[in-house]
Amino acid sequence: MVDEKIEALDIYWYATHNEKFIDCPRILENKLLQKHLDIYGRLPKWNNEL
Repeated sequence: MVDEKIEALDIYWYATHNEKFIDCPRILENKLLQKHLDIYGRLPKWNNEL
């Protein structure tokens, strides 16, 4: 967080599987990465998979 000069961190919890939802965690991860790309024009530095 110091290297990235992050002052605050928001953490969101996503229910991927319960009585109401049956979602694939990989698809949700890709959606979150796409949202980051749309906002910042790049993937996060810590994301080494893509």
